[in-house]
Amino acid sequence: MNLRTPLATVVVGSLVVLLVLLAGWFGVVGRYLGALGETRDATVAAQDANNLLQVKLAGLEKLRDELGDVRSLAADLDVLVPTTADQPGLFELVDKAAKKAGIPLDDVTALSPSTPVEWASASGVAAAGVPTGAELAVQTVTISVEADYDACRTMLAEIGKLDRAMLVSSVSLSQSESDQWVLLVESSTFLAPEIAEPASVPGA
Repeated sequence: MNLRTPLATVVVGSLVVLLVLLAGWFGVVGRYLGALGETRDATVAAQDANNLLQVKLAGLEKLRDELGDVRSLAADLDVLVPTTADQPGLFELVDKAAKKAGIPLDDVTALSPSTPVEWASASGVAAAGVPTGAELAVQTVTISVEADYDACRTMLAEIGKLDRAMLVSSVSLSQSESDQWVLLVESSTFLAPEIAEPASVPGA
């Protein structure tokens, strides 16, 4: 084809215009598709972050629901393993046990707790299941009563029901000169640091 003819000029011009329009079209479409892909990626990232927050929220709600049980358990532990020696409280518990056994307080011939010491120092080894630094302390308690045989047996059972964690290391029962029985119990009670309340969340 002779490009110098009017027809050739029109054809070539039309092709040039078409190529320019196509280049512009693909440029616009390309930018649009790129922006659309970025928007889709941002949406997916936002959905992932939202799903993660939902999982964390569910975990926090579960902890909130279980907090009452944890506080109840902590309160029970505070009674069984107090934060102080609480010797007056221990004396009261033993006196109540003697009364339930029908033993007059005058016949509680010995009730002598020792000064509390660190558990590892007292036993020579760390307590099983107690992590280092737990500062668990122990005090030995000697209890002796003089009563009839049945009362002594009841007293021993009541000691096992005290609202205080007590580890009995030895029990002896012997007859006295007055035909009564002497119950001698060697045991240990424990002390633990106070459990702090979880820090409150600002604005909660």
